[in-house]
Amino acid sequence: MDYISKENIKQILGVHYNLKTTEIDPLESGIQNLNYLVSTDKCKFVFRLYNWKSIEELRYTLQILHSLQNDNFPSPELILTINNEYSFCFHKKPCILYRYINGERLKEASVDTMKQLGLLQGRMHKILMKEEHDTLTLTWDHGDLLQLMSTKKELLLKSGFPKINNRLEFVTEKLVSMSFPNQLPKGGTHQDIKPENILVSSDQISGIVDFDNGYFGDLLHDVTTTICWFCFKDNKLDLRFVESFVSSYQKERELSEIEKQYLGQSIKFRLLRESIIWPMYVSHNIPIAKKFSDYFLTLYNNYNISETELRRRVN
Repeated sequence: MDYISKENIKQILGVHYNLKTTEIDPLESGIQNLNYLVSTDKCKFVFRLYNWKSIEELRYTLQILHSLQNDNFPSPELILTINNEYSFCFHKKPCILYRYINGERLKEASVDTMKQLGLLQGRMHKILMKEEHDTLTLTWDHGDLLQLMSTKKELLLKSGFPKINNRLEFVTEKLVSMSFPNQLPKGGTHQDIKPENILVSSDQISGIVDFDNGYFGDLLHDVTTTICWFCFKDNKLDLRFVESFVSSYQKERELSEIEKQYLGQSIKFRLLRESIIWPMYVSHNIPIAKKFSDYFLTLYNNYNISETELRRRVN
């Protein structure tokens, strides 16, 4: 974006936050945003500008972060503008500022990492179980995902993604064969807990970031999204990692019997979801979309853990 420069950022942070910045450095940005490290004489912040979200679409993310902040959860601490707002617009793009969290992105997970992550995600879900969302925006949960795939089918077919029609047909067939009960516990979710969104310092998780995909939905699918990103080794599910993660999670929030019953199916659902979400939302970068879509489809095809064995490990 040629309209956002360091000087632009300095000016708008001065106007909206009365901040006097000493240095601004670009950070690695996500698919939907631009991020900058902002230094002042006293502390550091992260300035984020959203490319594709509206203020309304950002509202639930801010709601989640505010609730976590009130409970001292290690997540981005939003900074109020001088007008007591948690966001503002620059060239019609939503912007936020949050306090910088010390730490580096997680490079490789260990069993100990999974124990820490389980405790944190369990605590996060316990905090967010009452964070309902009144929007009618489609989620990435099972029924909504099928609807999204149907809505975006024509765009996907024109995206240039290799053999996308075959992938759509395969994923649709598998998803249609699945079903999940309405009784699954719901709450605020992250939906994108993966290594690049985990910050570590001295072998301890110092923060979970990037709640931009979060929504009010089935907590189980948020749990299994984390499993899909962290618990597969050499393209196969490592039950040691699953057991460490889930047992720690349950120290904060006990999985219901129905969640345990559908855990395996939810893992397979989330693998299919990732395999189609990447071409759906990262069609502007086909090589990256194909890399991750192929990876998660491989994990799905390799998945061979029986429900009995999985249940034994999480009870």
